[in-house]
Amino acid sequence: MTKMFKISSLVLAGALLLTVVAVPTASAVTIDELMAQIATLTAQLNALKGTTAVSSATFTRDLTVGSKGDDVSALQQVLVDGGYLNIVAPTGYFGAMTKAALAKYQAENGIAPAIGYFGPKTRAAMSVVSTVPGTTPGTTPVVVADGTDGSITAADAAYVSSGATFKKGDTQNIYDVRLSATGGKVAVTRLDVKFSERPWLTLSKLVLKDTTGTVIAEKTLSSAADATEVTVGSDYRVRFENFNYVVTPGTDATLVVSATSMAASDKITTQTVTVSIPASAIRTVNGKGYTESIGSITAKTFVFSSTGSTADLNTSISPDSPAKKYVTTSTSVTPDVVLGIYRLKAVNNGATISSLMVLVKSTTGVATSTLLSNLRLVDTNGTTYGAASLNGATTFTNMNIKLAKDTWKDLTLKADIAASQSLSASTTLVASSVVGIDDNYNTLTLTNASNVTANDVVFSTGNLELVGPSVTYGSDVSSFNCNSTVACISAKNVTYTFTLKNNSNINLYASSTIAQLVATSSTGSFGDSTISSSTMQSLSVSPATVSGDDTATIKHYIIPAGSSRTFTLTGLIGRQAGTASAYSELKITGINFGGTTIAISAIDFGLEALKAGLTL
Repeated sequence: MTKMFKISSLVLAGALLLTVVAVPTASAVTIDELMAQIATLTAQLNALKGTTAVSSATFTRDLTVGSKGDDVSALQQVLVDGGYLNIVAPTGYFGAMTKAALAKYQAENGIAPAIGYFGPKTRAAMSVVSTVPGTTPGTTPVVVADGTDGSITAADAAYVSSGATFKKGDTQNIYDVRLSATGGKVAVTRLDVKFSERPWLTLSKLVLKDTTGTVIAEKTLSSAADATEVTVGSDYRVRFENFNYVVTPGTDATLVVSATSMAASDKITTQTVTVSIPASAIRTVNGKGYTESIGSITAKTFVFSSTGSTADLNTSISPDSPAKKYVTTSTSVTPDVVLGIYRLKAVNNGATISSLMVLVKSTTGVATSTLLSNLRLVDTNGTTYGAASLNGATTFTNMNIKLAKDTWKDLTLKADIAASQSLSASTTLVASSVVGIDDNYNTLTLTNASNVTANDVVFSTGNLELVGPSVTYGSDVSSFNCNSTVACISAKNVTYTFTLKNNSNINLYASSTIAQLVATSSTGSFGDSTISSSTMQSLSVSPATVSGDDTATIKHYIIPAGSSRTFTLTGLIGRQAGTASAYSELKITGINFGGTTIAISAIDFGLEALKAGLTL
């Protein structure tokens, strides 16, 4: 709201007359003094009428002696609030008193030359508006303007410990301050941090944030111009300004200063740096527009290390890596099979990987070069790196894989599988084989890296897929013997259901004998690991018959190429009285199948749903 003076021409004329009469001659009174006296009378008149003046202006032009207008009034109000200009109220006229006050403001706020000319530098540092609080970094300071006369105190927050060690390239918290408001909201608009060493020689960036990580202000340090030398060799100030952080009574706020050390600097040795917030280093504005400068908080230290913050490798399996699975192989090459997805991360610093090794191991000992071809690693950006050789310990060289600091990167291992393979194979990333350098050209360390193995991949010309495994519970059984002499104290009917889908181009077979069809394990009342007739009582298959099935004396159920059959096993699960365990469990751990041209195989993964339990 533009500042308004509600004063009639009659009152103004009378005020001028009274002012002139009070002095011997008009020539003995400066214009500044006249305007100040007029402002005094205006303020008194506004007080009588209940009118209040609120400063509201954005500076868009240079101001100097002789300038007039609302922006001059706004400038004078800022100088009054800061204790630089001693007048009752703004006059709107830029005179000698305003010039002297502005020069003092410039000198204390590091604006050169401090000659009292309101130019671009001062205009950028000073703008006052009346609105609601905001916290966007780099914006014009916003006063609380809620009419409350709040005040603020500052103290050590004990959030950041003293004595932290900095390596080259590190980012760490180096200082903190706890702010407490009373009597009303208070906005912090400026904060100075004092260093005992020249910060621009060792630090590249400072960040002011709160404990949630929200950035309030940032300061890039590229030269001496980004700091102020107060005392040569011992006192260097870095200023965060043009922000607005509102502190509310009853809710303390902790502000944290974070610093980033230069990645390379001959000025970084093993020096200890003291950092603090000196007296009057925190500028605040309360709800009445009154400014206050506070500070003098306990100093903390941090210690530079002359060595760089060398990147260290972390390894893991990506959550996107395939679970154990069957891959159907044919009489020709099976292309583009994902064997595993590995994750790499560099901590302390970014890094570049140049080579690594992957072990390929098969259950039958088939040579890697016989099992597969075109083994390759694919980066997340699509860059593909081929293997230098195909053997059990396969190396990848001449790579250029960039790892951003503290960011996981996935590497997908793919291959083309040779014809007519029936075996299991696993792949392992050998951590000790990884070679690389970090962003400071230091050799990548492997302290936290370890070998990681992807899930097995089962290659088969006869691929039987498990579909929709489930267990359902039926009625309770009142009388059931867990063995020939001891009765169970609890028993229940259960039904196991699963579908077997033949994805291959040959017929596959599943035994009609329950104990041969499935492998099991048990706890609780069932002491053996196979389903007996006393526990699993019947087996049915849908459809009941298919073309080619031996319907006369069924020993195996045929699962024709490209088709499916559903198997249903029913039985009982119970818990025997007097056993130590209070939980009984019976689960299917494998489903066996075979074919005319393949050896007996088993599905031993994806069976988690085929588990029945009884809790007492």
